[in-house]
Amino acid sequence: MAEKMIEALEVPAGMQVELTGNDLKVSASGKNNARHFRSTDIALRKAGLKIEVWAKTSRRSTLAEGRSISSHIKNMIAGIAKPYEY
Repeated sequence: MAEKMIEALEVPAGMQVELTGNDLKVSASGKNNARHFRSTDIALRKAGLKIEVWAKTSRRSTLAEGRSISSHIKNMIAGIAKPYEY
């Protein structure tokens, strides 16, 4: 079974990222955002200042799920970086 990297997401300076299995926690300046990704076919890896999203199979549905998880991670980072206003 060949693994395929879907995307490598850059973590901005000043943000801390904790990755334990498929549990991801992003924090900066007193704010934090955490999420558990329940996929068995997607693996998350931390490589320096990047978060890599890997698919364990190259099926179309698995790749689509990986892109969705990648988008969730981008939104988690954006939610910490930008202040929310009503």
